[in-house]
Amino acid sequence: MNTLRTAQVCVIDDEPREYRRLLRALNSLRLGCVHVSGDKVEELPDTPFHNLRLVFLDMHLGTHGGMDARNVTAHTAAVFARVVSPDSAPIVVIVWTKFADYITSFRDSLFEARPIFRGRLFFIRMVKPQPPSKIDVSTLRQAIENELDQLAPLLLLWNWDALVQRAACGVTTELCRLASVQAQLAPTENEDDERRKMLSALNSVLRLLLNAEAGKALTKDAAASALLNVLGPLHSDRLENLAPKPELESAASLVDPGPAPTEPKQEVVVVLNTMLLTGTPNGEGHPLRPGTVYHVSDSVHFETATGLSVKDIAAELCQKSLLESQNSGRFATWLEACRPVLLEISPSCDFAQRKRPIARFVGGLMVPKGSVNQVKKRPDEGFSALRDLTEIKLPSLEPATDWVPVFSSAIVLSWPETKPAPFLVPLARLKEPVLADFRTWLSHQTARPGYLVVD
Repeated sequence: MNTLRTAQVCVIDDEPREYRRLLRALNSLRLGCVHVSGDKVEELPDTPFHNLRLVFLDMHLGTHGGMDARNVTAHTAAVFARVVSPDSAPIVVIVWTKFADYITSFRDSLFEARPIFRGRLFFIRMVKPQPPSKIDVSTLRQAIENELDQLAPLLLLWNWDALVQRAACGVTTELCRLASVQAQLAPTENEDDERRKMLSALNSVLRLLLNAEAGKALTKDAAASALLNVLGPLHSDRLENLAPKPELESAASLVDPGPAPTEPKQEVVVVLNTMLLTGTPNGEGHPLRPGTVYHVSDSVHFETATGLSVKDIAAELCQKSLLESQNSGRFATWLEACRPVLLEISPSCDFAQRKRPIARFVGGLMVPKGSVNQVKKRPDEGFSALRDLTEIKLPSLEPATDWVPVFSSAIVLSWPETKPAPFLVPLARLKEPVLADFRTWLSHQTARPGYLVVD
């Protein structure tokens, strides 16, 4: 049932005369919502709601703390943190209370206990009509819309979220239609037979997609990941081709001439590029999957198994001056700051059809941004034996460091896919376009022509 916990509006209020009127008003606006009284801690949800976008919050819940502002808001902040997930950001909190002077105290209590909420909540103060019978639907709607109009970027993200849901619904509807075709339902089909045939047909359609994605590499452990991999493109296509898209018309305001935008923070740029270029490595099914970047966690075991040392990898990447005997100390310091990695580059189709007896890797280093000046320079023209990416974050390695992945076409390794490689720890997964770019670069390198000339 947790899958159906999709309400995007929440009312946290313990006064029946007030919240019932508000719930009726929200229902008349066709806004699905969930109500939490908040006056009894034992009745709070076991886990916070992860889909909330709009929260109506009564600041004074029950009789906790009497009328002392700090005690009252500390209890309300504790309730809020139990009900609202910070991973639902951005969230608009309509402080629906006559205790308006408690707002600052509430923010202080919440941010002190849960700093992660800072920057993820947008507070709107609305005076609670008294008595509750004065809550008017049209007035409430207009007041909310007037306030939300001032939060244009936030609304743009909400509207995109709604389009994502529309696209997902479009995929599931089409799959259900195909299942009905597969089921060959007769006009006179009874309910039990129709249900049985439809479930069987829908299972067949999904299995067909799984086989297309994973082929002979499909296992029970990898089934969930394979399903995501095959439904993802179907969803993306629906999302890109939804028409019309009036929900995103306000995006035009982002390119309107106006004051020059502030210079983006380096961390923002790096994290965005990390999201665009990489993903979480697949932790299910086969351990050596194409596109996965592995950290060589045990250099001694790695050298024993492959005959290649981490120093050999570094020597292919660093500037020649570092390899001179007088710079051995600088080379050791530079190498200590880097992390040896391998990128699996086997063709995905061979992997899916289990026609890849040998996993294929290209070797390189994760180089801290501050040390990348010691990497070989690319030639102005022609082929380059090195290939790199822009800076990315690797939370499982060292979260605070900006890493530059650099690989060398001179370091190509093979490993039997059935043989354990305990010295390899998955770090990240390159997105498919990035992986295709690396494969193209490596194929150019391995196929580049060479011939002999006498001067």
